[in-house]
Amino acid sequence: IDPLSKNDLINGDLRKIAVTIEKWSISLLSQAGKIELENTTSSNSSLEDDDKGLLDSFSDEVSVKEGWKLKFESTKLLGKVVSESSKKHALADKVFLKIPICSILVGPMVEDVEQLSIDFNLEKIDIFYSVMTHFIIISSLHLLRNTIFEFLQYSEKSDVPKTPSSPEKKAGIEELLDRVHLNFNIDYLDLIFVAPDRMKLKCEVNRASAIVLPKSPILLNSHYMRLCAESPTTPGYWSRILTAVNGSTQVNIQDILANNDENTWFNLANESCHLTIPHQFIIYKVFENISVMAKTLRQLHHSLKYNTDEIVINPKAKPAHKIPRTNLKSNRLLFSMDDDPVSYTHLRAHETRRHL
Repeated sequence: IDPLSKNDLINGDLRKIAVTIEKWSISLLSQAGKIELENTTSSNSSLEDDDKGLLDSFSDEVSVKEGWKLKFESTKLLGKVVSESSKKHALADKVFLKIPICSILVGPMVEDVEQLSIDFNLEKIDIFYSVMTHFIIISSLHLLRNTIFEFLQYSEKSDVPKTPSSPEKKAGIEELLDRVHLNFNIDYLDLIFVAPDRMKLKCEVNRASAIVLPKSPILLNSHYMRLCAESPTTPGYWSRILTAVNGSTQVNIQDILANNDENTWFNLANESCHLTIPHQFIIYKVFENISVMAKTLRQLHHSLKYNTDEIVINPKAKPAHKIPRTNLKSNRLLFSMDDDPVSYTHLRAHETRRHL
């Protein structure tokens, strides 16, 4: 593929991506863990005479075990892309990510020092996602791979590519990943998704957390989750589609990666769940946009990964995909459909006249 074509330029300029951080810091902390000694009836301090008294140290009562923590903190992280809009063929700034306060803590586990714990603590996340934003971000990463880091694939004395990674190296990476424990804590998540046909969805999650352990299911928890769609009748407002209170989700990632559809992939549980269909909202368009977006991203990643314009999305008749096994438990499950406000008003007026 031509590395630079006329379609890459907007009024003679390229699309861009920028990430800024107002303030950040990295610190290496030394941590001491106290270990109690066994009870004993004698100690060095009890043998001191009256002239010296007791020892002025507690080193005989506890021993100190040194540990370490690597901490990264940032404030006002802002990500934006510079691209054209659907209505105007000119470059403009679009903010797609805002994180006011972020903290990442890396260190050994207290119970087992051979296990590594990585904790992500985020105060709030605002994300604006679209296929175009995804394209610009992924294209930027592939641009770095194909230019700056391309020389890492070749030896210094010849243009022969280096040998692929050995099985021992891959096994070492897998062994390293088996020792990593990930913890995510997010106070508030606000995600706006723009579908290929310009339909907008919004997901809000309050007090969310995720735990990823080696060779174990992924655990997701949230205090409150709300999914909204742009109102079909009142532009500029959101209509609720789904709300869930005190929800938890267990993702059996091992079965998903092994494509084992005989076992349950997802276990969903919540205290209360309410599904609503807004007036004039066409629900099948949500699933249609998911299908279109998945095919678009598949073609995009194939073209960028192999630097080719080969078409890998070939429409053809095929049977419907099986829905993975999912367990849903809820103490209170509601389903409702919003009626036409005008018809509802006329119906109430008619009912009122009947009772007069």
